Amino acid sequence: MKIISNELVKLHPGNEIESPARVKIEEIVNVDVDLALAEIEIRKTYTSRSYNFDTIKAMCSFGMHVAEVELNNDSLNSVLASVSVGIQALDNEDFALIRPPGHHANLEGARGFCLINNLAVILRESIEQGKKIAIIDFDGHHGDGTHDIFKNNSQVLFCSLFQGGAYPFVTDSDMHNNKNGLYIPLREGGDDRVFKQTMDIFIDKIRSFGPDIVAVSAGFDAYKDDPILGLKFTEDGYTYAGKLIRDIGVKTFAILEGGYHKKIGSCISAFVDGFNNPQQEIGEFH
Repeated sequence: MKIISNELVKLHPGNEIESPARVKIEEIVNVDVDLALAEIEIRKTYTSRSYNFDTIKAMCSFGMHVAEVELNNDSLNSVLASVSVGIQALDNEDFALIRPPGHHANLEGARGFCLINNLAVILRESIEQGKKIAIIDFDGHHGDGTHDIFKNNSQVLFCSLFQGGAYPFVTDSDMHNNKNGLYIPLREGGDDRVFKQTMDIFIDKIRSFGPDIVAVSAGFDAYKDDPILGLKFTEDGYTYAGKLIRDIGVKTFAILEGGYHKKIGSCISAFVDGFNNPQQEIGEFH
């Protein structure tokens, strides 16, 4: 697994915390992007009359403030480049360093810094081909957009951990409103030990499901230094997650979701190192 990206994802202005600085890290392999293909894939996924590619293009052209982020013409190129990088990550089993993030957006609109649901676009063709997909979302916020899009889809198992009581304020009804979802809210202060226990539960469920593809919504705002949430994950936790996910033994890729602290690069590297070197030793979690 390599960390792949493209310079265009830095152009979207975002806001003070969802900023281009999030993707300015080392160890990146810059890849070429096919913006025309990305547009086609977005149009095939976003077919609503009220929210589609042309809607998003207009919002960017007018420089609107949407989903708590500022948009400009460059935002559209960032969205297109992110989809293209994500498709390549799926094809080559890599980590897509992209922005804006996507897991709060559904097919009807933008939410929570997210303009489109990147995973929905990237996975569309695989789902149409009949493949079974397991999604692991370890971002500290629940991927409510991903939930909305794939709920009760028998081809998709969606596993999400998140800090309970935080945005998007998931209710018990939400968590039970999906026959193919496994949602685990964590208490503020949850650490690597809790992360490990939760991931162990996810992996058991995924093995029983038997996916063809594992897609990771890799958010890093559960890290101990993140300014938004109160979870306490560390690099060791992300390394362990990478090891576990690798051990599932099927085609796997990851895309960046949240994470708004200065150590996001080391967190991503820890996850990728764990995935690439599943035999390496890490400390015990207590």
